[in-house]
Amino acid sequence: MNNLFKQYFNNWYLPIIIATVGIILSFLLLSIFTKTSFYISLWLMYFSFFLYLVSIILGFIKFFKKNYLKGSLQTLISTVILIFSFGYFSFFLMFYPNDYFADDLEIPKKIKLELPSKLSYEGEKTIKKDINFDLIESFQPGLYEYNFVTKKIDSGYVYLKAFEITKNTKLSEDELKNESKIFVYNDSDSLKIFSIKNHFTIYEGDWGKPYAAKFELWYKNNKIGKEQKILEKNYKIEGWQR
Repeated sequence: MNNLFKQYFNNWYLPIIIATVGIILSFLLLSIFTKTSFYISLWLMYFSFFLYLVSIILGFIKFFKKNYLKGSLQTLISTVILIFSFGYFSFFLMFYPNDYFADDLEIPKKIKLELPSKLSYEGEKTIKKDINFDLIESFQPGLYEYNFVTKKIDSGYVYLKAFEITKNTKLSEDELKNESKIFVYNDSDSLKIFSIKNHFTIYEGDWGKPYAAKFELWYKNNKIGKEQKILEKNYKIEGWQR
């Protein structure tokens, strides 16, 4: 065992070979398209990235010990492969066809769930004649729009927060606030309709795998900067299929 560790630390190419084998196995596991292989592949991929970082550190150590050729080769090759493999896998996962988020989720029976309204071919949106918001399914599952109907309201904007109901997992956490933002102002007591300009995306889940989600409508007043939740509704939704 000690001899194996010595070879790992002394041979400049051995850490690179081991990490590269891990990357290749990770890619092969991703191509199987099962939930188990997907998560094993992710673990193996991140571990391989860690091994490349270790190899880079070992290369620097060799370099500072005046073993310039081996140290330079190990550092340079490890860095290039790490950057390439990280970029490749990031791009690959963006378009990975399967999403296992909703596979083990159950839709609670004791919670009332609404279905998103349908967007007509003419682009007309279903609204309710009351202070309310209405989630609308856009041109494919996982892509949504919404309307907000309100009476007098100060200048500001509304936006959505979304959570999977059973585990309270935040949905599209990094993108949803900006993608769902609607600027609002109504100085009358009459109802006014505000609509989102573009659709927003719920990335968690996949087509044909519905689950329960809570949507909260938040409002920020431009004058005082205060944010407050004004409405919430529960929906049965699907995520966007890449």
